[in-house]
Amino acid sequence: MSNKKSTRARILRSKIIYKGPVFGVQNPRQAAARELLEETGYRAKRYRVFLDIFPTPGFLEERMYILLAQGLTSGDARPEEDEKISSRVFSRSQLRQMIRRGKLRDAKTIAGLLYYFSFLASPSTSKSQRA
Repeated sequence: MSNKKSTRARILRSKIIYKGPVFGVQNPRQAAARELLEETGYRAKRYRVFLDIFPTPGFLEERMYILLAQGLTSGDARPEEDEKISSRVFSRSQLRQMIRRGKLRDAKTIAGLLYYFSFLASPSTSKSQRA
C-alpha cells in the first residue's frame, strides 16, 4: 500500500463534498476536479470552497479545503494503481446516523458534513432526516 495522502469524496444526493490536500501549483478546484474524476468518475460544472481549515494546527502546516461540487455527471472512476476505492451514495439521514454512532470517524469528513448540513443544505429537509 502506498503512503499517498488520502483524499476522499463523500456523495450526498446530487452533490459531492470533496476534502483533500492540494498538491503543487493546483488550486483547490483543480485538485477537487482531479480527485473527483479519479475516485468516483463524476465531473462537476461548479466547485465551491466552503471550508478552508488547518486539520492539525500546532503539529503540521497542512491546509485542507472542503468543496461542494455541483452540476454532476457520472462516468467511470480512474483510480491510481495502488488505490482501492468504492463509492456509495448516502442520504443525509444515513450520514447523520453514521456520525452519531461513530461509524464515520474521520474528523475532516465530519466537519465538512456537519458544516454543510448546518449552513449550506436546503432547510426543506424534514425533522426526521435531521435526527
